[in-house]
Amino acid sequence: MHDKLYNFLLKLPKKNLVHLMSESLDLMQQYNGRTKTNCIAEALGCESNSDAWWTLPSLKKAKENTGDCPL
Repeated sequence: MHDKLYNFLLKLPKKNLVHLMSESLDLMQQYNGRTKTNCIAEALGCESNSDAWWTLPSLKKAKENTGDCPL
């Protein structure tokens, strides 16, 4: 995992992290060829700017994308 993504995840509340990991696991189970970073980025709502990296959303947008926790 890239340091930039790791530092961004540290800013999210625990509730949002739990939902993010749940969504990431669902994405990884759909197709096993994805990397962990790819699944986390997709669940956060990041936009792909190339094959190498993702553009992180704002913290507010990330909280909205991971706010509904089914657990």
